[in-house]
Amino acid sequence: AHIGREMEGGHIVFLGDGAHGHCHTGTRVASEELVVDQFLQVAEILAQTVLELYSIIPNIEVHCTYGNHLRVMPNKTDNIHRDNWERVIPSWLEQRIAAECWKRNEDLNISIAPDTGTEFCFIRACGHDIVAVHGDLDSPRSATQLLPSLLRTKFHLNVEYILLGDKHHRESFEGLNATARICGSLCGTDEYANTKRLYSQPSQLLLIVNEVEGIDAEYALKCE
Repeated sequence: AHIGREMEGGHIVFLGDGAHGHCHTGTRVASEELVVDQFLQVAEILAQTVLELYSIIPNIEVHCTYGNHLRVMPNKTDNIHRDNWERVIPSWLEQRIAAECWKRNEDLNISIAPDTGTEFCFIRACGHDIVAVHGDLDSPRSATQLLPSLLRTKFHLNVEYILLGDKHHRESFEGLNATARICGSLCGTDEYANTKRLYSQPSQLLLIVNEVEGIDAEYALKCE
């Protein structure tokens, strides 16, 4: 999840791949957990995380996209891209937060961003347009050119920043139109990544946004 904090609140962005799913058999076996159990546990952990952050951030908007690991069909050539278990998570979060409101007998200023009909999450932070996407369909380098043009044409957005996951490591690319950031993963690397000699320390990304500079600070939050 990625958190951008504003004066009046903040945004939490879930970039997908919350569990191994059926994507790679080796990592699924290594996790020693049924895929459905993985999914249910991740959804509940996300809900608990949002509620915990709400204790220090007065206003929260949650944005969710989906990765490639929890696609319904293991073989990506057999699967429609949006046919993905992670698309259920926003509904789970809405119900979980509604239950928490009832339990506390108060309204919580937590909102779940509506489904955009695509894999993109659109975030408006302090007047700046940010788009987040899992990244399995995107090249981080070309994304700084391609995505701003695509989103300007289709959604009339002036995208300045692009947040990507998928690659399990931190990296940043600056282009004439936008800056793309590959965000860290909570698990760091897995068995599949290790076979390709891809290593990264588990981390999350905290972005501080203001009206003048846009993103003026970022922190890699190392996870033990």
